[in-house]
Parts: sequence; structure tokens; C-alpha cells
Amino acid sequence: LNCRGKCSIRLVKDVRTLGECDVRSCKDTFFSLVSFDPNNSRLASVQGEIRVGGSYQAKVPPLEVGSAVDEPDRDELVWRPGYISEESEHVYKRATRSFRMFAMVRNEHVTQMERDFRTGDLCMYDAIVTLHKCGYNVNHAIEAMNKNDERMLKATNFMSADDAKKFARGIKMYGKNFLKIKKELLPHHERDELVQFYYGWKKTRDATRPKPLTRQRNTTAATYRKPKNNQTKVRRVNGFTFP
Repeated sequence: LNCRGKCSIRLVKDVRTLGECDVRSCKDTFFSLVSFDPNNSRLASVQGEIRVGGSYQAKVPPLEVGSAVDEPDRDELVWRPGYISEESEHVYKRATRSFRMFAMVRNEHVTQMERDFRTGDLCMYDAIVTLHKCGYNVNHAIEAMNKNDERMLKATNFMSADDAKKFARGIKMYGKNFLKIKKELLPHHERDELVQFYYGWKKTRDATRPKPLTRQRNTTAATYRKPKNNQTKVRRVNGFTFP
């Protein structure tokens, strides 16, 4: 702290020991606060500084040595080929698909698109996973599939035909911004329901239908010159002259 001219300096170690003092009412009076660093027993610098030394470095923990063998296996087996005969497997798949189709036909709120989606590849995946969990016991697996289908029909908020059209329009307008689609078009459906519906909808004809090609206009510039003195009319197209 550099002071020029006659001045009076008072050092106060603790601000709480000061009484009431109005600095603004006193002429040529100012105050300054200096902080104290107890680590090195000196005044701390009020300006930025580069801290170099071991006391300012981060403490790096020791490297943990391990291998991939020590980590648990995250993969889960869902199917073992050859545990049942191919004929029994085909009969089981046809039965599970028929039972699911019958259960969905009884529900009047399920559209044809939802039935096609849930009785297709998704049904086959659910069937083989359930069969594996049931120890490849076909009868137990069919019972488990029927219970799962009943729970699915009760818990799922299916889309109506009008909602499906709104969803398709929302995909064209907002892309895969499902929050925007929910807010603007389908507020009574949750975001996770829209995401699940999208994966079935994108395989339908409405989603895979090719877009019509835009009609291209003929941009050929044709200019005509007005005939003079009974001459033949001349037409110029892209720099070429035609009678």
C-alpha cells in the first residue's frame, strides 16, 4: 500500500473490533481489506498469482490394476437353440401369435396397425424369451405369454385411428421431437408411449411409402423476335436459332 503525502494509517486485525465509522463523511479517508493466509502465515495477494509447488497439486490416487476377467458378465442368455424340436418350436410360435391376435381383436381400442406390429416380430421375440425363462416348457410358456398379453392390454394406452394420423403429421412437421408432438398434437399420450408407438409405426406402409416426386418445370428459355418486312418468324432457344 503506497500513500503519498501526510496520512494516518491504523491497522485493525479484526473488523469486528471496529466501532461505527462513516468513511464517506470524512475527507481523504479510505479503507482497505487485506486477507490473511494461515497456511503460510502471510498476507494473501489481492491479485491473481500462479501457484507452483507440491502443496498446490492435486493428489492422484494410485492406479487400480485389473482385467476384463475380473468384471462381471453383463450379457444375458435369452435363447438356447436345439433344446426343443423344430416342430414343437413352430407350433409354439403359431400358438402364441394366435392367442395374442385373439386377445387384441377383443379390444376395440386397438387399431389394425397396432395388431400388425404386436403380432409380428415383437411377438416372436417375446415368445422365445418367455420360453427360455420357463425352462423350455411349452405349456408354462404359453400360460406366461397369455398373462403378459392381458397385462399389456390393460396397461397400454392405445392410439385411435385419428391419433395415429396426428402422430404421422407430427413426425412430418417436427421430426422425432416427441415432446413437441405431445404438446402440440397428442397431449393425452405420454412421451414414452409415443416413442414405443414410433418403433412400430415406422415399419408400416404410411411410414415407408415413397414420397411423390415433384414435377419439374421446363426452364428452357425461349425468345421470339418480332418479324420485320414480312420476314419469317425466328425463335432462339438457348443460343440456337430456329425458324
